[in-house]
Amino acid sequence: MIAIRAGAVRRVEHHLGTVITLQVHDAPDDAVDDFFTTVAHLETVLSRFRPDSEISQLAAGQLSFDDASPVVREVITECERLRVATRGCFNHQPRLRSGAERDPLLDANAFAKGWIIEQACLRLKMAGVRSFFANAGGDVVTGAPPPGRPGWRVGIQHPDNQDAVIDVLTVHDVAVATSGTYERGDHIRSVEGPNPLTSVTVIGPDLGQADALATAVFASGETMPSWWEPNGPYALVVVDHNNRVRSTANLERYRAPR
Repeated sequence: MIAIRAGAVRRVEHHLGTVITLQVHDAPDDAVDDFFTTVAHLETVLSRFRPDSEISQLAAGQLSFDDASPVVREVITECERLRVATRGCFNHQPRLRSGAERDPLLDANAFAKGWIIEQACLRLKMAGVRSFFANAGGDVVTGAPPPGRPGWRVGIQHPDNQDAVIDVLTVHDVAVATSGTYERGDHIRSVEGPNPLTSVTVIGPDLGQADALATAVFASGETMPSWWEPNGPYALVVVDHNNRVRSTANLERYRAPR
């Protein structure tokens, strides 16, 4: 028999270079442990900041793609697909594009971070957990709504004022990812010139995809890149340096009636 802990359980741990908060409802006792164990394990495989990770070994030429684990092959293959789909705005090989020694040879973090959280949330679902909220430094994956509510309330932070939000969503069973200068400063390599954007938020079915798309739009410097699918499964909210906010029409599907 699996012991189920009734009510809400909340835990905070530090992984992936950020703070991860998990809240679950009516979960098996070991489900939260399994979530964070999964995150910790995949970080050791995929982080470019760990010299012994497979990603680092691949970048250093110490490991071939064919000899890498299925996890690494899946992530790198998806990064390449995203690079093509975004016409190079998402780029997991920054030094190849820039030629600058300061840029890493291989950096899958913009996709891998969200992918790791999605894999950990999949473990929750496999354990029978329906209602959960995972927040990894502002990037969010939601399960079914908490008891008695229509969904999880997620605020899109104002890029210049940490005490203000530009929009509030009520969502469930989707991911929300934001790229900009919020948590790590100006770390996203723009395609060319100064970046007129301050914040890009993407809402949709998968956090790895949402995070990569948000990074790509921010790097493009465009409020609506030509490669974006405006009627696709992912909604887009963009803020520029003049505090002008633009969003795609399909954002409404991720809002509860006001």
